[in-house]
Amino acid sequence: MASTMKPDDITVHAGKAPFDKFTSLCTTVDKIHSEGLFHDSNPLHFSMPLILLQVSLATGLILFTKLLLKPLNQPIVVSQILGGIIFGPSFLGRNSWFISQLFPLRSFILIDIISSFGFMFYLFLVGVQMDLCLLKTINKKTFALGFFSVAVPMLLTLTCTYVIMSAINLESKIALSLPVVSQIESVLAFPSIAYFLTELKIINSEFARIALASSMISGMFGVCVVTLTFLGHETPGGKQIFLSTIFISIVVGVVIAFVIRPVVFYIIRRNPMGEPLKETYVIVVFVAVLVSGFCCQAAGLNIYYGPLVLGITIPPGPPFQNYLAVQFIALVAAFGKFLGAFMISFYCNMPLKDAMALGLVMNVQGVIELDMFEMMERNKKIDNEAFVIMCISMVIVMGAITPMIKYLFDPSRRYMVYKRRTMMHLRPDSELRILVCIHDQENVPTIINLLEALNPSKRSPLSIYLLHLIELVGRANPLLITHKLTKRPSSKASPSEPIVNAFRYYEHSSHGLVTVFPFTAISHCKTMHDDVCSLALDKRTSLIIVPFYKDIHANGAMGSHKKTIRILNNNVLDKAPCSIAILVDHGNQKTTRPILTTWSSYRVVVLFLGGADDWEALALGARMAGHPNISLTVIRFLENESVTSGNEEERKLDSEVVSEFRLSMAGNYHVMYIEEVVTDGMGTISVIRSMENKL
Repeated sequence: MASTMKPDDITVHAGKAPFDKFTSLCTTVDKIHSEGLFHDSNPLHFSMPLILLQVSLATGLILFTKLLLKPLNQPIVVSQILGGIIFGPSFLGRNSWFISQLFPLRSFILIDIISSFGFMFYLFLVGVQMDLCLLKTINKKTFALGFFSVAVPMLLTLTCTYVIMSAINLESKIALSLPVVSQIESVLAFPSIAYFLTELKIINSEFARIALASSMISGMFGVCVVTLTFLGHETPGGKQIFLSTIFISIVVGVVIAFVIRPVVFYIIRRNPMGEPLKETYVIVVFVAVLVSGFCCQAAGLNIYYGPLVLGITIPPGPPFQNYLAVQFIALVAAFGKFLGAFMISFYCNMPLKDAMALGLVMNVQGVIELDMFEMMERNKKIDNEAFVIMCISMVIVMGAITPMIKYLFDPSRRYMVYKRRTMMHLRPDSELRILVCIHDQENVPTIINLLEALNPSKRSPLSIYLLHLIELVGRANPLLITHKLTKRPSSKASPSEPIVNAFRYYEHSSHGLVTVFPFTAISHCKTMHDDVCSLALDKRTSLIIVPFYKDIHANGAMGSHKKTIRILNNNVLDKAPCSIAILVDHGNQKTTRPILTTWSSYRVVVLFLGGADDWEALALGARMAGHPNISLTVIRFLENESVTSGNEEERKLDSEVVSEFRLSMAGNYHVMYIEEVVTDGMGTISVIRSMENKL
């Protein structure tokens, strides 16, 4: 058996002059698995071990390059391009043994097939991650940003193109390539920007949301301009073919949207909520991706168009002159993107550093642009030299802007406040605003009873900002959903609905003393803290309550370790603009009924060792002391006189805080104050254990 490969594909991969004389390449396809070195069988002569070695070498080189560039804060796409350059004819590709043994011409048939399959599924995932709901957030500001991010660079590059062509005698191929280069370099790709912002861990910020919405507008404008340009340069017969291709594209998109999409939604609805997608359903989705690619190829379209649309429809000298000309156009396009976004951002009163960072983000390029460059080369819109120069320009631009963006935009900077909001500094007659973070329903009863223990009153009511945190899976951009309490429950089940309903019931039973504002945040675990800190900052909360990262049972045994919660808690503790309380739930409470309505009494103990954290704990306990069903015991641990402490100033502040507390609690028979003298940590533990039965 034999297979053939088109000469265009061969010359693209091999880059050797003799190969362009071939009309076809025949290879035997029965040599797949090697019998091994011990049977005098060279593994490199067989398809399977050869492709495994090639993938391993490529992946290893990319990871090694990424490791070398880590101090420079370079994105992964720079490592990928540099890895390709190292394997290419500029470096290792010059070695005849390396090419003939590790990357022989016959192996590119399989590489081409695997890369096509891989990129097809990559674009499908890109489509899945594209959230069309972002279009609803587009306003005049983001629309102007998106429009000028394409219009300004395209105007500058086309002007420079015609100036260069009239001033310099370029080769005909380069002269024809420059207008196409101008348009391609001016177009933005939403997936590349979304992936880049995710890699920088700033995808949750308002800055990122503006960049994503603007890039969607820019992408739409760019596609329209490129389409009209191609129509203008085609012959009458070519225009008819081009228009028919557009018509077929629309038909394929409609079929995918109204035939394949309902089938996929039917599969999703049949899958139990919260459960992983069944293997059968996953296979059906994979088959749908392959079928969409086949339909596009059969209709004369690009094989990648179908998977992308399917993903979107699914929810959750002369040479020296040539080089300078193409490189100059690419850099002018980058400057134009920066200038267009920067001017509009600055005009809209965005901070100078944020405006500069947003302008740089609009220059992000990735795998989508690389494939676009390759497609233009295969279609003879640009020559091989222009393709190489554009790839090098991409490395230069991405390598330069990434450290600059990290320097200019720090998402945690906005959480730095001049006056930290704390429980201790809250006036007794002020509204207490609390941000409650919940991951699942298990903590709801305990948190509601804790909130009730904070003694909401007409003098000092509670405003609770409920934030249900869900880890982001399957989309590029995070979501912050605002729930309306007046809205009737939806017939479509939601993981947040039981939690919101429990707090809705608590609000209704509080007689106006408690107001609940529910939100759901869907984001990556490493950036989830941005949603928490941003909401706490915007709502001016004095306290954030987050659950402990381990489940603790009523008997004291440790349960499962939740890594997501641990990462969140560490980041929130590091960057929160107000006080933080970590809730350790022993699972004793199984009902959301507030303790105010029961006849039971509760004992609360504050262990006061000293320091700012204990001041906050004492302020929290003082608020609970006003509840008629709560008895408060404050145990202050004092150092033995024989123990010398170097921080005399902090001890004075501790004494002042305790004195103010005792003065405010005078006459409250529900409050007990105890002092214990200890010499070391073991003494402190002994005192706590001795009081276990007393309290």
